[in-house]
Amino acid sequence: MRMKILYDHQAFKQVFGGVSRYYVETLKRLNPEIEIEVAIKYSNNLYIKEFLPQITNPFGNLYVPFKRGLVNKANWNYAISRLKNSDYNLFHATFDDSYFLAHVKTPFVISVHDLIPESEPELWPGGWLESRKIVFPKASHIIVNSIKTKTDLLSYHPDIEERNISVIYRGYTLDNFHLEPNKNGKYILYVGGRKGYKNFSRFIKACAPILNEYSDLKLICTGDKFTKEEKHLFVELKVENKITQKTVNEFELNHLYKNAILFVFPSIKEGFGLPILEAWGNKCPVLLSDTDIFKEIAQDAAEYFNPLSIEDIQRALDNLLININLRNDLIAKGYVRVKLFTWEKSTREHELIYKQVARQ
Repeated sequence: MRMKILYDHQAFKQVFGGVSRYYVETLKRLNPEIEIEVAIKYSNNLYIKEFLPQITNPFGNLYVPFKRGLVNKANWNYAISRLKNSDYNLFHATFDDSYFLAHVKTPFVISVHDLIPESEPELWPGGWLESRKIVFPKASHIIVNSIKTKTDLLSYHPDIEERNISVIYRGYTLDNFHLEPNKNGKYILYVGGRKGYKNFSRFIKACAPILNEYSDLKLICTGDKFTKEEKHLFVELKVENKITQKTVNEFELNHLYKNAILFVFPSIKEGFGLPILEAWGNKCPVLLSDTDIFKEIAQDAAEYFNPLSIEDIQRALDNLLININLRNDLIAKGYVRVKLFTWEKSTREHELIYKQVARQ
């Protein structure tokens, strides 16, 4: 049976991140007999531009008022035209905007990455939550990234049938590359976003006394540049010279993991936690919030702390910094566990679902 899958543009609004990375890693590994089309014209996303080099950013670094909105509108219109005119027999919605429902001609699959908006509705646009309420029950099949996400999905959306949900874990590819000398000294590594549920401010308050205690220790954060509020907090805690922000590519990120004394992930909520796999793959010890999702993914290959307690975060940081035997034990356990999470396995499981839905 011929199969052509149409994907849309929604996930590629972000420049980088776990959601867009997941789609591209899957696209790269699909069976060549499966024809794919991605309905997108413009993006700054690092992963999709590498996979589809013809995708550009029409404005470059120029200042253009409302350029994000203009790009989104262009991609939205293009996606609708492909939904109407392309000869696909399965659609995979990469996010949860309901725009496509009036135009899709076939069964559709959607991936749900977390239920954070449902858990804190006062912090999210009401229209977005309404869209999720409309889209999720209409999907022929829903792919989730953890048992925790599946449990939350059924709790917040009880009209969805459990048999239409499949858990597929994210993956990681172990790479062998030349390790360059460490030029960053001794550091703790923080990766990714820092807003809201990421719990960054509480983490900094816990980390500051340790940074001040160890003269040779610093904190490196990847992701967006620090905000004025974050910089003010650093000054208030007298650690402004101990914290560095870096914008890095994948190669540079791997080097940061490999040379870090530890990686810390203090989020209060997550849907999966791809950086955990990245840290394991680079033999970096992992320190995590004691949330259900992190315990599901990491099990005994991480140390844990109460993310709501500054004192407990500080305790866990200090304990792992001074205990080299514990760090080595976590490195060994993590390197074994990461081999259970592969993009190849994840992609084969996606293919089974695609074939099942396409036959409907």
